[in-house]
Amino acid sequence: HGEDRHGVLPAGLPSLRMQLAPLPLRQLASGREQSLDILRGTTVHALAGIGHPARFFALLRTLGAHPIEHPRPDHHRLVPADLDLGGDHRIVMTEKDAVKCQGLAAGRDDVFYLPVTVILPDADATHLLDRVQAIGSN
Repeated sequence: HGEDRHGVLPAGLPSLRMQLAPLPLRQLASGREQSLDILRGTTVHALAGIGHPARFFALLRTLGAHPIEHPRPDHHRLVPADLDLGGDHRIVMTEKDAVKCQGLAAGRDDVFYLPVTVILPDADATHLLDRVQAIGSN
């Protein structure tokens, strides 16, 4: 479930049942897509500087990975030391974190990010659209 922690949704709108669905993994340095299957049964360094890093770590577990969790504060500015996690495990981070450390992964083939898309059930999407149209006609 998503949260409206910033007060951007209209008052009185019921909670929406959105879910995050993973897209193919991407190598940070090259942008090449990799199958999510490469995560199954592997240990990865999981790096997340988002509001709820546990959600990202749980998503990796549903994909069959065994994450070594490296939470960072939301909006954390990543530095080279953040990618020096030891061992020979892949580093998998959120797409938000990938944007912040594009230059840090140059020449590295062990750093990946996991893009996600939001899935909103049809009933919730219809309800949200109705509310937005009602606001627009006021």
